[in-house]
Amino acid sequence: MGNPTRVRLLNVQYAANLERNIISYGLLEAKRYGLAYRGSNRVIAPIDGGPAIFDVKKSNNVMTVRTLVSRSAKGTSDVQMSVLAENEAAVEQDVQTGPLMHFHRRLGHLNYDTITRMAKKPASGVALSDEVRANCLDCAEDKQNKNKQSRMDTGGNSPIDVIGGIICSDLKGPMTPRDRLGN
Repeated sequence: MGNPTRVRLLNVQYAANLERNIISYGLLEAKRYGLAYRGSNRVIAPIDGGPAIFDVKKSNNVMTVRTLVSRSAKGTSDVQMSVLAENEAAVEQDVQTGPLMHFHRRLGHLNYDTITRMAKKPASGVALSDEVRANCLDCAEDKQNKNKQSRMDTGGNSPIDVIGGIICSDLKGPMTPRDRLGN
């Protein structure tokens, strides 16, 4: 934003061929630096006030700062440093909270264990308010055994010994069709 500031960062893993290197936001906070807003710009500045040391841009929930890295007095190279936000306020995440039964129905009667495993992962965006495993009527009905219809024809209603007794095996019942000759 203003005049360039020289900052010496220690305890940073620097890789010359890597486009982005990582700075720990927690270490910056331990040194009493944090994320601040100056107008519409994000900056890293001392927590108790003072001039900003980094301009911060945000892309894909990763905050990045542009720096010049001096490895020796002979030359400098341009590198982009990524600041990963460790506090929840910096990373906006839409978390859906509800009981286990709510997510069971909402996710198409997904298995309770799968939903519980999913809720344990922070990136899933699911938080369970309770883990009561109530019996689901829809799932119970779907799991019931259904009586299979017999596919064997008993021949009781469709005598095969009478001419014209059966027209089609799909049609059941006594039939007395007449042909052109009256038979």
